[in-house]
Amino acid sequence: MTPDFALNSELQAAKCLQSLPCIVFARNLDGDRSVVSLSDGCFLLTEYLPDELCSQYASKSSFNQIIYPEDWIELLSCIELAALKSQSYSAEYRVQTKSGAQKWFLEQGTIIAADGLQLQRIEGIIVDISVQNRPNLNCNAMHFSIP
Repeated sequence: MTPDFALNSELQAAKCLQSLPCIVFARNLDGDRSVVSLSDGCFLLTEYLPDELCSQYASKSSFNQIIYPEDWIELLSCIELAALKSQSYSAEYRVQTKSGAQKWFLEQGTIIAADGLQLQRIEGIIVDISVQNRPNLNCNAMHFSIP
């Protein structure tokens, strides 16, 4: 594969990803599991620009703050367990968009280790599953799993 072909493929993949209704994210493995990177799909799903919700840029709120508090507690537990086992995780939770609408998101994350030893951060994808969960929008049922 030539360098030009590889670069072209990466650019095409990036463009494709930007057009999908999803958020590619990175979280730190700090105490708050702060979100440090959100793709452009963030605006489509939450009505917030990525910089409005990334911890290092956000002045009023962060991505974690738009997650319903009871769901956030469960998500933290799921991430903790995944980090302890160095496994990926999958979690469904509710968020409140900038306009106040409730949406259901599916977050799938992978624990990324630095130098293969120390856990460093989480990378993954978030998808809007509100349509699939429409009958459940008024219930508090959440789903968290670790393979």
